Amino acid sequence: MNALDVESFDVLSKNTLVLDTRQPAVFTNEFIPHSVNIGLGEHFIEWIQRLIPKDTPLSVVADENDISDTYVILEGLGYQNIMGHLLGGASAWKTAGKAIDMIIDVSEDEVALDLRFDDKILLVDVREPIEFDQAHIDNAENLPLHKIIDPLQIALLDENSNIYVYCDNGYRSTIACSVFKKEGFHNIRHIIGGFNAIDKNSKIKIVSPKK
Repeated sequence: MNALDVESFDVLSKNTLVLDTRQPAVFTNEFIPHSVNIGLGEHFIEWIQRLIPKDTPLSVVADENDISDTYVILEGLGYQNIMGHLLGGASAWKTAGKAIDMIIDVSEDEVALDLRFDDKILLVDVREPIEFDQAHIDNAENLPLHKIIDPLQIALLDENSNIYVYCDNGYRSTIACSVFKKEGFHNIRHIIGGFNAIDKNSKIKIVSPKK
């Protein structure tokens, strides 16, 4: 494991993909600009393999207790270009006065209100098509997470829209929001609790075309 101080990590990050393995609820509050979040846990292996090619040079941000596990899992999966991790994690970066970014979290109640008054909303559902076809927010667009790594897919989005992103519970949508941010989209809102929360709100119109 290669621990890097803030300045060394800052230099390295400009030529690597910054992979942040903290949990989604922590990541959205503050993160290193242009980093991609794939939270360590039961879905980490699936999504790191689906989204990040194994030859990608990586610089890692992780909770102190998760650094060893992050290296073990990544190396076990064949990721050999792990250039190092940030010593002291995201808090060290912030303490050093480096720039941080954030993703705005919104509740389903806020979404219901915004849908009434904001004509620039673009709802992006990053679940799989089979999930989307079972039920989704009216007028939402389906852009499955595994397609978001394709710049051509992202380019189809209107950068002037207020983009509201959701999945089923918030894990995949946080990944998607981090990718959107990395690609230069900043009018991003992340719907907390995903469709599981949305579906319980009677003020949000849900369509179920396959039911």
